[in-house]
Amino acid sequence: MAARKEFPVKVRRVAVTNKKTGVKYIEERRYQYDPAKGYNVLLSSRRTGEKILEGETVTTRCRPKKKPAEAAQTAELSAKRTRVGALDLIRHAGAVAGLESSVRRAYPNGGTSEKLLSVSQYLVATGETVHNVEAWQCEHDLPYEAGLSEDICYDLFHELGLDESGSQSLFRELARTAGNDEQPAIAFDSTSHSVYGNGNGNGLKPYARQGFNKDGDGLDIYKIITFYSLDSGLPVSFELQPGNIPDVISLVNAVPRAKAYGLKNPEFCLDNGVFSKENVLRFLRKHFKFTILATLKHAWIYKHLDSAADDGTKLRDHFSRYASQCPFDEKISAVSVSEMTPFEWKRQRTRNGVAAGDTESKSFRLYFHYFRNNARAVMEASAFHTKLKSYEMSLAAGKENEMDDAELEFAHRYFSWKRVRGGGIKVIPNEEAILAAQKDFGIFVILSNLHASPWDALRRYRCRNDIETSYRVVKSDLDGRKPRVWTMTSVRGKEICRHVALGYRFVLQSMMERTAQEAERRANDESLGKTVRKQYEKLTAWIRSMTLKQLLDWFDCVERVEVRNRVAQYRWSTETTARDQMFLELFFDESD
Repeated sequence: MAARKEFPVKVRRVAVTNKKTGVKYIEERRYQYDPAKGYNVLLSSRRTGEKILEGETVTTRCRPKKKPAEAAQTAELSAKRTRVGALDLIRHAGAVAGLESSVRRAYPNGGTSEKLLSVSQYLVATGETVHNVEAWQCEHDLPYEAGLSEDICYDLFHELGLDESGSQSLFRELARTAGNDEQPAIAFDSTSHSVYGNGNGNGLKPYARQGFNKDGDGLDIYKIITFYSLDSGLPVSFELQPGNIPDVISLVNAVPRAKAYGLKNPEFCLDNGVFSKENVLRFLRKHFKFTILATLKHAWIYKHLDSAADDGTKLRDHFSRYASQCPFDEKISAVSVSEMTPFEWKRQRTRNGVAAGDTESKSFRLYFHYFRNNARAVMEASAFHTKLKSYEMSLAAGKENEMDDAELEFAHRYFSWKRVRGGGIKVIPNEEAILAAQKDFGIFVILSNLHASPWDALRRYRCRNDIETSYRVVKSDLDGRKPRVWTMTSVRGKEICRHVALGYRFVLQSMMERTAQEAERRANDESLGKTVRKQYEKLTAWIRSMTLKQLLDWFDCVERVEVRNRVAQYRWSTETTARDQMFLELFFDESD
């Protein structure tokens, strides 16, 4: 033994696999070289209290073993208390929408999919950062039963960010829920995320660039382009982009992405941020359908407003006709033009006798739908006249030198001025320019190669606007203001979790609204008793007064207690009021 003291003791951590369960337990073994034997001799071995579950790569803590006396004392009784109310709502929404099954198919490794679902459900329920997830899970049952921690979450973000096959599989699975196999309607939303320190010293730097910062804080940004279904409301996919990529060129890869997700014949519904003749041509040449809010400033779009109609009048004069009024919105009127519109482009490759670089041309059928919102026209006119009056007063007061270039341009467009005898300034309005500016107030245009009816096009675009507005509200509740991770790989992984959480939130919001509508229907159902109708009336008002976050917080107090002894098992849940029971009955009703 004295010889051993001449050699240091070495400590090694070894994973020992349980052949029955597949679980690997971590052992700490102490060795020392024995010169007499010529090899290292095992001095001691002990388990560290850590394990690696089957299919996992990171360690988790084992539950501490009870002392014999303690085990004997509790052998006859075990109990568990869990808050279940909010998670029951969340999981029901995920099951109804097919979210959870999509995640599990995309990530067949149970550990990965359960962690992803757990983080997503946590984000939906709390809207907090993952630093509180461990404490929160102590009171809530999440799919990943081994338990989450902040470190496990960040490891998950990194793992998901590296797994491109998994994310593309998830996007394809979500695309299957688009709701319309024949012609799914797809829209997209662009958001920017600010990065402190210009991304220096971390992995965000390649993407963090100066661009259009929608938060207006002047920081470098990266962008996230989210594609979502107008039929189901669910997000389909997302793409990270450098902050300097303008929205108008973000659609370059829209067509191949749609094909990769199995969307055979989608309709893209887009806003004017991505409108360009190049994007329109891109969809036309690939035979994709689209409905897009166009921009009047383009001559090929604007020209129809002042073109001659069959009766010799201008097309814009028809806004006031009774036949032009919208059947579902009295503020809106519309006129439409159907035209074979010519396009030209340069060949990229030599094919079919046409050399690369040669110009090709073709005409495509397009529907130009011009709308005038009469209420908005009045508001714009009022704001315009207020602005004109302010400039007129400033010019008359001799404040021309205080104006910047943009203000001077506006002043010269609508006024002329000169000094008169006595030193005063005479300001003369340019009535022709003022009238010309006002003629387009309240007018917007939707361009489509699918919808010949202006009202069909308007309904489709409004659906897109409603969903996009909901998404922007929801995203702020899912820890989405700042990245809080330091590589784009982890950003991508975190966004996958938020992507699934976004789906949960939108489905929950839709189901909440459906529940309110059903409660309102029953409140007006004369076949029900007066007392019951009154209860449904109060329920409707209560639902409409709640945000989704408030609703989840309200039901988060519902607890389930489970007690088991050698004879039987008992379970009970927190009592709920009659109103809450009515809500839950409607929310979980899948008859429709």
